[in-house]
Amino acid sequence: SGSHVNAIEPTPFLRQILNARRLLHRNRANLTVADGSAERLPLPDQSADGVWSVNTMHHWTDPQAAAVEIARILRPSGRLVLVDEDFEDPQHPDHERFAARHAGSGHGFTMVEAEATGELFQNAGLTGVEATKEPIDGRPSIVIVAAGASRTA
Repeated sequence: SGSHVNAIEPTPFLRQILNARRLLHRNRANLTVADGSAERLPLPDQSADGVWSVNTMHHWTDPQAAAVEIARILRPSGRLVLVDEDFEDPQHPDHERFAARHAGSGHGFTMVEAEATGELFQNAGLTGVEATKEPIDGRPSIVIVAAGASRTA
């Protein structure tokens, strides 16, 4: 209805899939699919009411740049929610499969640590940063929540 969603995706093939799915949605005019990454978001300063992402942090090539970029686009009243499954935790049901699949693969996965990632967002100026490890649906996860920076433009 009144909200607009920007889906940012760096991979051309996945953008095609997202655009095809967007066409099937009844509110497709409120959905935009754009080329970008966490480190390079194609949105104006302080233009996002919220940033939400699941299982993408481990794909970021420069987590510090991503934190700065997310802080740039998030409005002071905005909210951030990031969740990444913690595949390194032996309690994760896919821990062994993940470790075997990615050992020496050069896939470029960045293992996410809650405290270090939370500090990146604090240093980028976000407020009320909470970075925790907690199970979600029985899977150990890293959860980052924060509010926009308390600044005026």
